[in-house]
Amino acid sequence: MVGRMNRLGVEKHSRVDVLDLPEADLLEELAEASADVSLGPRRGSDLVLLGVQGRDNLAAVRTVSRLMQGDSVLWVVYPKMGADVEASDVRAAGRTQGLADVDAAEISERLTAIKFVIPYEEASSWR
Repeated sequence: MVGRMNRLGVEKHSRVDVLDLPEADLLEELAEASADVSLGPRRGSDLVLLGVQGRDNLAAVRTVSRLMQGDSVLWVVYPKMGADVEASDVRAAGRTQGLADVDAAEISERLTAIKFVIPYEEASSWR
């Protein structure tokens, strides 16, 4: 699904961290896109896909935000329905860490995501 990789901003050789997101087809697509994929967090990755199943998982946004640098992107991926987490919860978690929410995307029939970045004016001095 090239469209999904484009929508997420995955480019060839992008450093992508996939955290708590057991979507086998997504991992296959990342491999096909020649992304440098890690199933653990790394400092300064280009893109992080963080799966959250409920409000309790949103604490991970804090951990990931501390590893972001410059133009890193964080996509917080959560269920569209049937979970105790909503878009407002996800946005609040990112904003509390000083991140700016700039986009949203459908990941699959079951999942949606909100994109966070480091605000431009803070990128050079971020943590």
